[in-house]
Amino acid sequence: MNKKEERAKLLRDSIGKMARSKEAVVEADAIPEPTHQMVGGGIGYKLEDKLHLLTILNTYMLQDTYYKSATEFLSEFSELISKIALADPEFVAKAIVYSRCHASGLRTINQVASVLALPFLSGTSYAKLLYSSFDKKNKKGGMIYRPDDMKAILDTYKTLGGKGVMPNSMKKAFKKAIEGLDTYSLLKYKKDIIDVANLVHPNPNNSNATVEVDGEKIPTITAIMRGAKVSADTWETGLSDVGQVVKEFDLSEEEKEQALKQGKNAVFSDLLKENKLGYLAAIRNINNIVKNDSEGETTKMLANLISDSTKIRAAKIMPQQLANAYLYGSNAVPIKDALEKAIEGAMANFKEAITGNVAIVLDVSGSMGGARKEAAFITAILYQALGTSDLYTFAHYADQVKPLYNDFKMLYETILGYFTGGGTNLQSALDMIRKSGKKYDRIIIISDNQANLGHCVTAYKKLITQINLPKIYSIDLMGYGESSLPIQGKIRLYFGKTFTMFDDMIRDEFNPTSHIEQVSKIQL
Repeated sequence: MNKKEERAKLLRDSIGKMARSKEAVVEADAIPEPTHQMVGGGIGYKLEDKLHLLTILNTYMLQDTYYKSATEFLSEFSELISKIALADPEFVAKAIVYSRCHASGLRTINQVASVLALPFLSGTSYAKLLYSSFDKKNKKGGMIYRPDDMKAILDTYKTLGGKGVMPNSMKKAFKKAIEGLDTYSLLKYKKDIIDVANLVHPNPNNSNATVEVDGEKIPTITAIMRGAKVSADTWETGLSDVGQVVKEFDLSEEEKEQALKQGKNAVFSDLLKENKLGYLAAIRNINNIVKNDSEGETTKMLANLISDSTKIRAAKIMPQQLANAYLYGSNAVPIKDALEKAIEGAMANFKEAITGNVAIVLDVSGSMGGARKEAAFITAILYQALGTSDLYTFAHYADQVKPLYNDFKMLYETILGYFTGGGTNLQSALDMIRKSGKKYDRIIIISDNQANLGHCVTAYKKLITQINLPKIYSIDLMGYGESSLPIQGKIRLYFGKTFTMFDDMIRDEFNPTSHIEQVSKIQL
């Protein structure tokens, strides 16, 4: 490079730096001062109502949290739904379907939401559509993702003060949903379906599902309503049948144990061969399957199922459920390898999309106690998937940590050990990042969004004006409807309990308003 070219390069670099500096100043000037008193004691920002609703529908597990009792949470939740549904009932209906069937898949909170929203949906087409079946193949329809959702919604309706008579919208939708079920679903969930069917009276002639009873083929709905002895080939019924057969013989304890082991292995082997064992059932039965598999063939089939990361999203598996399977499941090498492969596969697209320098910032304060295992597993997944990210923790003070690990279990347990309790000082972490001088392209914050020490906004403004302007991904694990940083510009909010949250982060690389847009596109 000659002197002329060198001068041109220096000038271009200088102009580029000035342009980036101007962008950062504009971004900083656009940030409003926080004025909202948050539940954790700090001053922050209140989320827009529709976004707040989505955070609850995708994170809240109907239990006491550090700052709110379940009673307080539900009371405020009811008020929020009323406020939104009065103005936009369609959004509420679609938000419930989106959350139950497309996003995190939480059951109970979305069932509660559907009952709370019912008074505002009555008289509209949205009520019947909301309670209709979800078409998993075409990804459209209502919130009935599993047949037993109907009984759970009905029980919730009664618990929350519903009158003795089912609303017509719910009744008609449930009737049609039952008539549309296949034989396997009708038999697998027949106990719950019978309770609902006694109220909605499905017409067997409108159903294509049939089953053979005493040599005669009859509608499956008719069979279960008559109490015919028919059942689905599930692992529960299979194990029950094995137990009944063994009881028919006078066996020694040793012989009984051997027979049960052989029978149980045969049940799981057949289900795996026929692709009838669901992913969640598979990881919940890891120990049961490995323990009863003397030849190792069933274990190999199980490992093949578990390692298929595409099934993780379809089954709406939570990171914490995989963590439990990994930590407390069998130590059999094929299973551990399969779980590692599943986690890696589930995050492959994320690793490709989230490039550059990444800082992971983990809240280890006292208010995270109830979510520490979930937060530790999410952090471990991100840290391992990204490979070259830096990890910071904060409570009263911040720290940069470099966990040493040989496998995923060791990484998870090391991160879990960082939770020390104390106040929530996000400012200390942002200041530490700024003082490091490193230019991060993305900063991922995992927290309950309740900073109550320091001044986050001041720290953020210093970071973007003095160092660079990174994208901030704020993962909210609690759904209080508040944020320590304003959700605007390059600061994005994420929420959820399943791996779909990481898909949202990839999508938001290109579209910062995707959450609300995804809800609006729902086809009921």
